[in-house]
Amino acid sequence: MIKLSFIGAVGVVNQGYYAAPVSVPSGVSIANSISGNHNNSFDALGDNCGYSEGSFSGAFTTDTNSDSINDRVTVDVDVGPMNLSFTGCDTSYSISFAAYLRATGATSFAWQLTIVSQSLTGSSASIVGSGTTDQNALFNSNGLGKALEITFGGGRGGMTFPAAGDEIVIGLAGTASNSAGDTVANSLSMLYNFVET
Repeated sequence: MIKLSFIGAVGVVNQGYYAAPVSVPSGVSIANSISGNHNNSFDALGDNCGYSEGSFSGAFTTDTNSDSINDRVTVDVDVGPMNLSFTGCDTSYSISFAAYLRATGATSFAWQLTIVSQSLTGSSASIVGSGTTDQNALFNSNGLGKALEITFGGGRGGMTFPAAGDEIVIGLAGTASNSAGDTVANSLSMLYNFVET
């Protein structure tokens, strides 16, 4: 009788330590809102020296292209006003980005913002900033913390700016993680097409 009671107690203790297996995060995607439109999209904001070209908020299109990033949007950037806007004001122009990493079952988040390619004749481009590890990297929560910085060329004779026909492709990826592993969202790209109107 005593023996049976002891085994029963041990059985109860063992059940207390049982935990259901954890699955990797699901439903992982980059969006420009917490829910609703637009999924598979992110926002951009340029605003310096009265110049705001390169800003974007909306839907991307599905497109299989040479850089192997499935969803992209093309944003035209008018170089015509650059000389008037930046001369005597600044030697570079920054475009900030924002997104939300939708995911179920995730406990940590990572963002990767990169320059996929660039073809600039009068300037150079780089990614600046420390970045965030927050799921909510929308502009109402300080954005991604990284920006595309276009540094103008030239010297004492005057600055040189991107020219019509130049391009920059930005890639954004996001990873949602938990104790079971990582799930990577579908990567997105933004093609900056420099034009003169």
